[in-house]
Amino acid sequence: MAGRDLALMRLVFAAAACLVLVSPSASARVNGAPSLCRRLAVRLGRSPGSAVRDAQALDQWLRPWVRFAHTHPVTADALSRQVMRLWRTEAGSARAAHVQRLRGSGLMRISGAGAELYEPCSQAMYLRRSRGGASRVLAVPILNPAPCRRFGQRRALATVLGQPAYVESDRLDFTNSDALLRIVPWLGRDWGRVCPLTIRFSYQATLTHRPYCHADRAVCAAAGGVAPALGRRYRLYVISSVTAVTARRAAPDIQFGNSLTGRQWRLIGRGQRLAAARALAPANGAPPWLPDQLSLRAVEFFPLQLNGRSYLGAVGPGPHASTLLFGVFRVPRARSRRLHPLAVFRMRWQPVSVQSVQVSDRRAAAPLE
Repeated sequence: MAGRDLALMRLVFAAAACLVLVSPSASARVNGAPSLCRRLAVRLGRSPGSAVRDAQALDQWLRPWVRFAHTHPVTADALSRQVMRLWRTEAGSARAAHVQRLRGSGLMRISGAGAELYEPCSQAMYLRRSRGGASRVLAVPILNPAPCRRFGQRRALATVLGQPAYVESDRLDFTNSDALLRIVPWLGRDWGRVCPLTIRFSYQATLTHRPYCHADRAVCAAAGGVAPALGRRYRLYVISSVTAVTARRAAPDIQFGNSLTGRQWRLIGRGQRLAAARALAPANGAPPWLPDQLSLRAVEFFPLQLNGRSYLGAVGPGPHASTLLFGVFRVPRARSRRLHPLAVFRMRWQPVSVQSVQVSDRRAAAPLE
């Protein structure tokens, strides 16, 4: 399947790294003080599965230990006018849209995001306001921030275990909630060293939505029954493929059943060509995002048996973060010009427990589950 390695690398950002698994007894010292990351890792590793399952987002799960400062629009009060003067001097721009104030620390983060910009991608300035009212411009906490993306990313002031800090959170994989935190503690007069933390969860594939079903309800019911298992198998395939690419080995072929015959490989090839051309037959009620999602090179097609009949299946990234797409199509003939959707499902990787919390300085491939 041409281009599969590149597509998988886009799905999961992986690199070889030296990782240290944190246990509750672990301890370390950085700059003469207990490592903030290691202390936080111990707390996160003890988080019960119920807290993981109940959290709707990473920020909500982190809230007992990491509290992010709220972002507000710049207003016309005296402090904001002072901030704006510093912004124009330091940033060389008259546009400052948002401000974060971390209570009790005097720390502020000002960003120049406009309506057309995603806030973490914008230029930012950091200040500390003294008790006398003067504001001092601070150095940027991280000189080499993560590349800006349009999903799952946050850059903010926060308190970490009660200590003022700058936190940069980033998703490791578009299909799930695994995250990399880069924490820079505030030491009273300046920023401390960057402290990275990799958080991985164990997941359960849950069927969240059936956006389309053809007239044949029996096909939809049968497809819904196998969808979670196919989603789990696809995730393991992605992880093993990325691990192989990282180790410079050949990526494995996807397997959703027995070894494929030459005829089945030709069927898969027809599905890939039609999907790449966005050639879908009109289907009343089919989700509008289906052609675009099917055209992604990370989508995998495979022969599928339901109720004793043959179909063409497809599984790949869904339209939203932490979701997967699963589709069932009529078997396209050799001269078919369109794919005919029969059922389309959306699945979500629901975190159910903490798998590992690791202190690391680089992204790393997720371990096999």
